[in-house]
Order: sequence, then structure tokens, then C-alpha cells
Amino acid sequence: MLKNIIAFSLTALVLLLISTKAVNASEGTALLTSADNDARCFLASVLVDEGDYQVVMTCRNLTTPPDVNRLFYLAWARRKGATEGQQAKTGGLKLGKGAYFSLGDISGGKLNARAREAFEEVLVTAEADSGVSQPSLSGLVVSGPMGEIDFGDSGRSSLKFSPTSTIAKVTLAPTPGKTVSPAAPKSVAGTAAGVFLTILAIIVVGAIVISIIQRRSASR
Repeated sequence: MLKNIIAFSLTALVLLLISTKAVNASEGTALLTSADNDARCFLASVLVDEGDYQVVMTCRNLTTPPDVNRLFYLAWARRKGATEGQQAKTGGLKLGKGAYFSLGDISGGKLNARAREAFEEVLVTAEADSGVSQPSLSGLVVSGPMGEIDFGDSGRSSLKFSPTSTIAKVTLAPTPGKTVSPAAPKSVAGTAAGVFLTILAIIVVGAIVISIIQRRSASR
């Protein structure tokens, strides 16, 4: 019984850590560029629900129409784990699915779409028909990989400002005693793991106490 409790608790802890990392796996931004033209597109993807990504994109310098034979700009997302030209017979993709899926037409340089799958690259192509199921890579306009969302951590300034000369400089000395080091910030996953381990320890101790009581009762 005790072994079963410990095994179940460890399995639950592993699943908790995996699910914590998976939440932010496919959220991000992408900057789509090309060395052949001046077009630029910026895309942001946010996970709003399980398997549901809200995608918005804005573009500049897209010539309308692209040319006399191609009248539409279409945005495409490359499925996570796919390679260019792959038709998904093996690996992590489902049978019959190509490497790319459509995000929709770009109208007026803007796009607002929903995606049901995780993706790792975005591209824009010029197409003759808006209803095509796979991109014409010969009509590639811009492309770019997905990157993590920058929450501003990298831009935090480490500068320390000193008071001006008109303000008296006061040095505060700590009172004698034990020096307390500032606590290091804990991540959400670390906090959750700490709470879980505490609960696990309580369960294990309780199981041991119950086992001892049962053995004493059986020996009487």
C-alpha cells in the first residue's frame, strides 16, 4: 500500500511539471522578412484555450495585387516538427496532413485568425487562388520563425541613480545582528513542486503511522 502511494505521488509530480512547461510552448511572435523585397510582417500568437491560438498579423510594403497572375496574399503556418514539402506520413504529424496549414487571406495588410495546432514558422505567399490548400513556395513573399514573447525581462536597467548634490547624502548602517539574505524569487513550477512534496511527505508519514497501528492491532 505504501509503495503504491509513493508511486502514484511521484507520477503526479512528473505530470505537474510537464503540464507547467507545456502551457507557454506555442505562444510567441514572429517577424517575417525577405532579402528579395521590402515587405515586412509582424505576427503574434496567444494560447487562449487548449488547442486554440489567437493569431494577429500586420504587414507593410505589400504590393497589391502581387502581380498580374497572382492576386491574393495568403498566410501559412508550418506545423511543429514538420519540414518543408513533408506530407506527414511519419513522425508527429497526422496522416494526410501537409507541413503547412492556412491562416487565411491577408486583407489590407492585416490578418486575424485562429489556429488549432502548434506551429513554429509563418510565411506569406502570393497565390492565384485564395482557396489553395498548400502554399506555392515559388510565390514566397516573406517568412520568419516563431520566437518567445518578450515580457521585458531582458530590457530591465541595472543602472543605479545617485541623489543630486542638493540633497544631503545619508548612509544607513544596519543594526548589529544576524544578517538576513534576501530570499531568491521562486518560479511557479518551483512553488507548486514544493507544496506537492510537502503534501507527499505528510501522506507518506500518515501511511507509515497507519501501518504501524495495524501491525500492533494484529499482534494482540
